Amino acid sequence: LALKALEKVDLSRIQPGDSVSVLASHHGFTIYGGEGYAEMLRVIRDEVERRCGTREIYLRAGVGLRFRESEEYIKRFGLDEYYGGKAEGIAPMDRGVPIKTEIGTLYGIHKAYTSRWIIHAHNNDIRELHYHRMIGRLFKPFAMSYATIETRSAYHQSMGPRSANLLPRMIYESPFIQEKFVCSVILQVSPTGIIGVDASNDLTEQDRRFTRMNLSWYGKIITLLGRIDNLVLAI
Repeated sequence: LALKALEKVDLSRIQPGDSVSVLASHHGFTIYGGEGYAEMLRVIRDEVERRCGTREIYLRAGVGLRFRESEEYIKRFGLDEYYGGKAEGIAPMDRGVPIKTEIGTLYGIHKAYTSRWIIHAHNNDIRELHYHRMIGRLFKPFAMSYATIETRSAYHQSMGPRSANLLPRMIYESPFIQEKFVCSVILQVSPTGIIGVDASNDLTEQDRRFTRMNLSWYGKIITLLGRIDNLVLAI
């Protein structure tokens, strides 16, 4: 599925010998045991090497509340070996890099952006619907998984559930990111499980499509559950 999705994206920005960082998030490893997400990361690496003629391909995986968790996932799925020792977790306390945006300077994690190019590898699972409200869902890692504690804190503590979603969008649209961004590869999840992979060179358009799909799938379920009185839901 990942291979078929990648066939439609343009990787021509990446030249032989260029360095490429595949940016991942810990959330992907928590979906149905994580193997689907790990396999997607393997396919991305293989396709970049095959089509672009470079072996300088790195995996940089952001974390949630535990700063070492992505390193554990990387070892669990053998991604450290698969990426030839070029896979590692990145944490919000790592060295930062300033990113000038239309609303001021925000801070990304330096290790996420040391390569010439980046590929955004994420998922559309809507756990955390309570926070992001499906506003710019696919942009979120730019202010969380790939950002330092200052920017993450602004997202979670300084701004409200809707206005906070402005931050990852501004980071993505910054010249700094646009000069590096190649494509995004998204693990497609529905209420019934993993159903596919979607890849695009245009994250904005991709986010719109996934928003429509997510609201169609999950909106009906949430509406139905909201009409039941005295419900204790165990998931």
